[in-house]
Amino acid sequence: MSSRFCIGIDPGNAGAIVCVKMTDTRTSIHWAEPLPTIKTPDRTVVDIRSLMLLLADPLHPIILEVPQTGYKTKYPASQAGLQFQCGQIDGALRIYCFPRWVYPSTWRSYFKLPKHGDKTLHRDLAAKLFGRDDTLKYLTGPDGGTSTREGQVDAALIGLYGLLNKGE
Repeated sequence: MSSRFCIGIDPGNAGAIVCVKMTDTRTSIHWAEPLPTIKTPDRTVVDIRSLMLLLADPLHPIILEVPQTGYKTKYPASQAGLQFQCGQIDGALRIYCFPRWVYPSTWRSYFKLPKHGDKTLHRDLAAKLFGRDDTLKYLTGPDGGTSTREGQVDAALIGLYGLLNKGE
């Protein structure tokens, strides 16, 4: 039985890194971690050293969600911070490989998710695609399933998108 892997990264302070595994018969989450960050006096930034330790095996393809150019937000400072974090992550990943980029609207429309709105739709889709056990273990909070680790849910879907669209 052959296995394929892809690492999905959802950047941002609540982001995550998830390694998705696909075999002939099953799609599962191989591992999942919150995006490692460090608080500095003026902002929270990606902990590049910890990120590189997580990604010590460079053999898996990596897909990174990046903000769309011209994306408007009511919080311009947070948008600039997200672009800064994406640049940090992209620069660090280029040590190992050239990560593929995907816009949020691209992977969300692939899975027929709305552009904005209810993240429970993301969690419900992940539960359907990865199964109940993986969802409870990797994608829900410590309260036993009523809270969601949104960054990990999105990173898992980004990783699966990478596996399903390897030629794009």
